[in-house]
Amino acid sequence: MKTADSPVRRRMATRTPSDWYILYEGRWTESVCFLGAGRWKFCSTDDLSCTSLTDTFSTRRLIEWVCDRDGEDQEISGRLRRSSPEVESSLEQQHLGPRGVRLLKISEHVGATLCNRQLLAISKGEWPPAPRIHAITGVERRSVWRGVSHAVYAAHTSRGPAYVYPPDYSNVAKVVLKTAASTDEGWSIRLTAKQVREMDGLKTQYEQLSPPGRN
Repeated sequence: MKTADSPVRRRMATRTPSDWYILYEGRWTESVCFLGAGRWKFCSTDDLSCTSLTDTFSTRRLIEWVCDRDGEDQEISGRLRRSSPEVESSLEQQHLGPRGVRLLKISEHVGATLCNRQLLAISKGEWPPAPRIHAITGVERRSVWRGVSHAVYAAHTSRGPAYVYPPDYSNVAKVVLKTAASTDEGWSIRLTAKQVREMDGLKTQYEQLSPPGRN
């Protein structure tokens, strides 16, 4: 897992005494270092220009980032290698992509218990990470059955476009990705004050879309 004798590993060793672990190697190299207390240092190095970008991630943000990047890579691989049904089938059945598999091993090695537990759940298809809502963008209707639809809010999230149902008294709302099946219950997410204000600004449009007594 660790590549102590690689040029990238040697460059990173000069920045910190902590151990760095490779998530991805290609034209660029993505690496992580566990800082403890649910925090990770992330580094992406362009191996041609030898330039690096670093950031600090929470465990949740790192897992979401890893899943998003692996998902994008698998989608591209599926399109480019469509002539191979065996490859497409293996990609579709894999809950964790290459970065996720590596991070699972890293988290076990460094004792990042929360990260390891959540990645194990993802690997079993039991814990998809909830999307982060970036903005409430409008109102729409979500089709859930033949002739049946729900009035919902539209949102831009970290996992793409999503539907957001009106929140309850504690500002917890059901969020469902637009790409999800009609039977998918999605996630229960507590809205921020900003998101509630965005909904309030769309109240008239929502009421016109959903007259009293109708979904």
